[in-house]
Amino acid sequence: MAHVEDERIRKAWEMVDEVMHGAVADRVFPGGAVGVGKVGGMRRAKAYGSYTYEAAPSCSARSVWDAASLTKVMATVPAAMRLWEDGLLDLDATVASYLVEFAQNGKEEITVRQLLSHTAGLRAWYPFYHMNLRTKQDILKFVMADAPAHPVGRDPVYSDLSMLVMGHLVERLSGKSLADFVKEHVFDPIGMTSTGFRSVGEGNGDPGVVPTEVDNTFRNRLLWGEVHDPTAFLFGGCAGNAGLFTSVLDVMKFAEVMVGEGHVEKTGRQVFQPKTVRTFTEPQTARATSYPFALGWDTKLRFSAMRRCPAGRKMSLSAYGHTGFTGTSLWIDPKYKAYVCVLTNSVHPSAEAPEGARICDLRPALGDIAMMMLVGRENLMKTERQLHRQQLLDEARMGAGREACSISWVAAEELAEDDITAQARELCDFYGLTFQPSSEEASVSERDGEQEGLWAADTNASVIASRAAETAPSFGKPSNQAISHEGAFPASTGNARLHEKKGANLSKLRDISLLAFVAVWSLMT
Repeated sequence: MAHVEDERIRKAWEMVDEVMHGAVADRVFPGGAVGVGKVGGMRRAKAYGSYTYEAAPSCSARSVWDAASLTKVMATVPAAMRLWEDGLLDLDATVASYLVEFAQNGKEEITVRQLLSHTAGLRAWYPFYHMNLRTKQDILKFVMADAPAHPVGRDPVYSDLSMLVMGHLVERLSGKSLADFVKEHVFDPIGMTSTGFRSVGEGNGDPGVVPTEVDNTFRNRLLWGEVHDPTAFLFGGCAGNAGLFTSVLDVMKFAEVMVGEGHVEKTGRQVFQPKTVRTFTEPQTARATSYPFALGWDTKLRFSAMRRCPAGRKMSLSAYGHTGFTGTSLWIDPKYKAYVCVLTNSVHPSAEAPEGARICDLRPALGDIAMMMLVGRENLMKTERQLHRQQLLDEARMGAGREACSISWVAAEELAEDDITAQARELCDFYGLTFQPSSEEASVSERDGEQEGLWAADTNASVIASRAAETAPSFGKPSNQAISHEGAFPASTGNARLHEKKGANLSKLRDISLLAFVAVWSLMT
């Protein structure tokens, strides 16, 4: 059994190698690092490529990367978690109760929870440098006076400004800089010795730090050891939205603490209480109308309802994570106690290069490979059908309005194909609607046979290895030739038909959920 397990892991890492080496060859990025792990199981990190495409140092597991927006979830959110746990921060208090200057132009009632869940209605970002706002004080003054650009408390709109305000709020409550506060209360207790903010002008050209972009906008130099994000640069290197530098080994340490609900395995220290971790990583479904974020964290649930998730398709719906503009990502699955992190400099030499945009295909591919490695085929196939079935109906019966109907069909994505029709029938029965199955609906036996074929293909070691070799070089090619919708496992003709049927079933269930929402809404109004 151990031999089979070792062989599965070896084959999976061969796939990771093929994908990463192929991405370097196709100039998606000059260098990168991948870290995967599971509590009680394997942990492994590996680096690829070099700092730049020219003669440069090779990347290692200890290389330090610009984390970009991972700063939000590895610094700003943990700082808020610490303040909340200590009773200094109330998530449902207004931001203006802590920052009086925020109470301007319709922002008086915006809460801390809305800031963190991206439902505060603030604009996504501003090009502050080109607005002649060049200092932290000037930018904060502008943001505090700015009016919401979107309805407050409604559908989430991802906003750098919300996290800028959140970082400023942390500094106001703690009496310390964000950099000092998270170092003392998060990084040092976890043992993240390579993680921190870098002041502007501190060690440019540091040989331990991987460069990012050749900035031709206003700095006119290779950004090597200084933050890539323009706003964080104007803040002096440390802002609530960006500025953090870290290594793949440190990201793995952080992920282990989140998976372990605040516990540091090596020292036995409890950095956060389990309730704190759960509070900040659960989707805010009761407060957002659709596609919910958690508090600062992105969620698999949100992407399941919209488009392909950077975590891939194999993680459960309870997974949460985040990505970074420089080519970074971290995704954590509390159900399987597993995590996957990817650090790259895909913005090198230019963030506008089309090759670098292929990082969006690489992330889910690596996520799927990692989950097959960490969890295994058998465990991924255990979908807990009865639990999901009951949850789906409970959401509808609660009459929670749009939230219940907008996310109920998403829960069905983890069900087998034949269960989706059953869920649709029960929803129709409950709301008094007529269920009309598709005339082209496949038989149960046909679907079951194709489903078995899909998983058999995933576990055939030789097929997996050959697919990885074929997939890796595609990252620099047009998207229609790149990794398939199934991540690292391109679908066969039979499997493609299965996915088409699944898409039809999901579309049908979405339509039924929408009709159910309209019916309930009309009764309520």
